[in-house]
Amino acid sequence: TVEISSETGSLQLKGQIDVILSDQSKQLFCVMDYKTGAKTPGAQDIRDFESLQLPIYFLAASILYPNMIGIGGIIYQIKDNERCEKKLLFTTEMGKEEIFDIGRKRPFVLDDAYINRLKAHIGSLKALMSRGHFGWNDPDITPRAIKKRVQFCQFCHYSRACRAPHRYPERSNA
Repeated sequence: TVEISSETGSLQLKGQIDVILSDQSKQLFCVMDYKTGAKTPGAQDIRDFESLQLPIYFLAASILYPNMIGIGGIIYQIKDNERCEKKLLFTTEMGKEEIFDIGRKRPFVLDDAYINRLKAHIGSLKALMSRGHFGWNDPDITPRAIKKRVQFCQFCHYSRACRAPHRYPERSNA
């Protein structure tokens, strides 16, 4: 359990980070999340706060290990028994320059300003939820959300309970 504080207040989060990779001698850490689905988030999803899991893991690890320096976030996608893929979604400037061999890849570069915006975004989400706003028709905080809804909906486990009739037109007559 960690407490995230921002200008809008504080929020306690409880969960489990899949993996925290660390180099104790250099006091560095990197968070990693395992994914088994066909679709994984990209750097733009991280930047636009459309994928919050890995950045929240990073923030939580920073709070849990204040004497260590966070350098990045990795998705480890397990496609099947023989195919796995590692993807660096974000890194700090230090990670980019000194740690990761990124070649031509362009992960999102995380900085203090992003962390502050992330905290504010989490605070905004908390405020919306505390006022009962947490549905498909609530004001979007991220601009690309409407365009991506169709993509998200096709993998959603809550299709039977969804109240967004335009997503499931076959049920509109029911």
